[in-house]
Amino acid sequence: MRTTKKAGKIKSYLQIMLIMIAIAILLLIGFNYKEAELYIINIFGFKSSKSMNAVATESEIAKYDKYYKPMGFKSVGNLDKDILNWILLKEGGLTDNQNDSASKNPVGVTYTVTRNGKPYTSSKWHTNKGVTWDTLTSVGPKVGIAVDPQIFFTMPDENVFKIFKYMYADVYKENSGSALIDYMGALWAWGSGIGGEKALLKQFEKGNKKTLNQMFKEDKVLLFDLLVLYRIKFYERLVVKKPQNKVFLAGWIKTELNFYREFKKYL
Repeated sequence: MRTTKKAGKIKSYLQIMLIMIAIAILLLIGFNYKEAELYIINIFGFKSSKSMNAVATESEIAKYDKYYKPMGFKSVGNLDKDILNWILLKEGGLTDNQNDSASKNPVGVTYTVTRNGKPYTSSKWHTNKGVTWDTLTSVGPKVGIAVDPQIFFTMPDENVFKIFKYMYADVYKENSGSALIDYMGALWAWGSGIGGEKALLKQFEKGNKKTLNQMFKEDKVLLFDLLVLYRIKFYERLVVKKPQNKVFLAGWIKTELNFYREFKKYL
C-alpha cells in the first residue's frame, strides 16, 4: 500500500516537472504564456476551468500587448460612472480641429481657452467632450439641456452622460443580458454610429451562429473577450481598406486594450 502511494506521488511530481519544463521550452521559443497554456492542454489532455475557445481567445488578445500603454484611467468602482469617465478620458475636451467632419457645423461664437499656457481664441469650436454642437442642438432639448453656446463650452459631465444615454445606451439596454456588454455596443455606436455598430454586431452574431444573449448565458467572459478581439480586428480591416488611417491604428488598439483590462471586472 505504501509502495503504491509512494509511486503515485513520484508520478505526480514527474508530471509537474514535465509540465514546467514544457512551459519553459515553449516560452523560450517564442510562445506567450496563454499560447503555452493552450498547447499544454491540447498535448496532455488536461482539463481546464476555461474552455479551449476561451484560452485561445485570450492568447490571441495577448498578441497585441505590444500596443498596450496605460491611459491613466481611474476606476471609481461604479459601472455607470466609470463608463462616463471612460468617455471623458477618450474624447478629451473642447476642439476646433478642422480635419473632423463635425467642423462643418461649428458653434460660430468666439471663445477663448488656454493652450500651452497661452490664450487661444477661435470661433470654429464644434465638439466638446465628444459631443458636437450639432448633437447638442438636436438632442439637447429632448434631455433637458438648453441649446446655449456657454453650456456647450463648459459642457458639464452630466450633460455628456445624458446625451450618451439617450442616443446610445438606452438603445442597447437589455440587448445581451449584461450591462457591460450593452455599454460596449453603445460605445461602438458612439464611435461608428448606430447603423455601423448594428451592422458590426450582426456580423459578429452571424459569425458565431448565436445571439449576444445566448453567448452571454453560455460564457460571459468569453463573449467579452471575443468582442474586444472583434473590435481590434475591425480596426485592422479598416486600415487595410483606408491606409490613411494607419497612423491611428496603434492608438485605437491601445484604447481597446485599456478598456479590456479596466472593465472586465464588471462582468
